[in-house]
Amino acid sequence: MTNNAETILRLSALSKTYTPAGRAPVEALSAVDLELRRGDMQVITGPSGSGKSTLLLCAGALMRPSSGQVIMQGSDLYELGSEERAEWRAKHIGFVFQQFHLIPFLDISDNILVATLPGGASTEQRQRAEMLIERFGLVERRGNPVAELSVGERQRVALARALLMQPALLLADEPTGNLDEDNAAIVLQAMRDFSEQGGAVLLVTHNKQLENPRSKRLHKGHFVK
Repeated sequence: MTNNAETILRLSALSKTYTPAGRAPVEALSAVDLELRRGDMQVITGPSGSGKSTLLLCAGALMRPSSGQVIMQGSDLYELGSEERAEWRAKHIGFVFQQFHLIPFLDISDNILVATLPGGASTEQRQRAEMLIERFGLVERRGNPVAELSVGERQRVALARALLMQPALLLADEPTGNLDEDNAAIVLQAMRDFSEQGGAVLLVTHNKQLENPRSKRLHKGHFVK
């Protein structure tokens, strides 16, 4: 990857208000600004309901904000059409969720290669999938449906899927929330490695143990000190 100073993601005055039927509007995000450059690993902490998941969904082009901009590598994601945005997301953004979102009846390899749909996997991508399976210690379980895997193994599969397309940005929503200490360490180290190789990571969590001096804390949709 190129210049470490290159901006990968910039959120500018990002706001999101939900308007449930028959109820008062709920402001989930309010004028949030954030910038991630190559090599950054930004941790966002905060209690449940503080807007962390909403922030991630808006940043990942999965939920249109009420106002503000999401700029990734110079492109305003919500100025793109829906098909263009989906294609951009598939090529440039990797997602890791607490609940994995794997297909239970498919084996490890096929779950990882889901990231190549709808076009299908190239020989190079299949080789990369095998490399990731080995890297995350899943070789002996390669042929098992993911429904038979442990929680830690499932999260490693989900992380391998997120990394398959070599994205510029990795978004992680409570990626260690269901994991034991050893599996949590594997997942976090893989994310650190990704950022050190020039990617950018945005990780949201309620776990204060993951805070570092650069962490930002959300409270009622605002960053606070």
